Amino acid sequence: SRLQHLTQATLLAQQKMAESELEARSKGVAQLTDSAGEFAEPFADYRWRIAITGTPLPVVQMVTVTVLWGEEERNESVDIISFLF
Repeated sequence: SRLQHLTQATLLAQQKMAESELEARSKGVAQLTDSAGEFAEPFADYRWRIAITGTPLPVVQMVTVTVLWGEEERNESVDIISFLF
């Protein structure tokens, strides 16, 4: 069960990262903002957070996508980090 959750959460995180990359290309990386939400059925057990962090290079942003399920205190989450410019 845990392995299935990890696999599904990783795929969902990759999807959210791809959406962030598309948004950065169309609107510009400076327009990205922190956000959070829940996935629609059949993935309603999962929720997501996107954190945007500046870097020493003004045109580069660090994007962290976190997909969580169950209890956050139990570390039931997956993080994917990318740098967008």
